[in-house]
Amino acid sequence: MSKQERVAVFIDSANLYAATRSLEFDTDYRKMLAEMKSWGAPHSCILLHSDR
Repeated sequence: MSKQERVAVFIDSANLYAATRSLEFDTDYRKMLAEMKSWGAPHSCILLHSDR
């Protein structure tokens, strides 16, 4: 990845949590971030959550 390219990651945490809970496993957010960094360091990583 060149210095001019940037990666932003947006995660819908409510749906991620519901999906992993229904599959009966937990999400390791540190491992997930490390994996995304191996693709090319994210410029930003935003965890979105809404109770509505």
